[in-house]
Amino acid sequence: MTRTAPFDTDRLRGRDGMRGNRPAGPVWSLHLVNRETGDVLRLNGMPLVIYTRDASEGLAALLEDRDPRLWRAEVSQVTASHRTL
Repeated sequence: MTRTAPFDTDRLRGRDGMRGNRPAGPVWSLHLVNRETGDVLRLNGMPLVIYTRDASEGLAALLEDRDPRLWRAEVSQVTASHRTL
């Protein structure tokens, strides 16, 4: 019996037709930090982290309707794993 992944691995690798055959770009990790306390924004005790391939678009969405005097966004590139999907 052949087992298949419960998700589309081609899409995860960025080969879903949206980008053609080009490899997917880097993945960015975004989170909000309270300027007064230095604490990361948490929801239900868990830090809010957004992963995206377009950091500019992700930052715009993350900071939308937030007071920039209270929040700053931090961005870091997610490094590739040695394992492949």
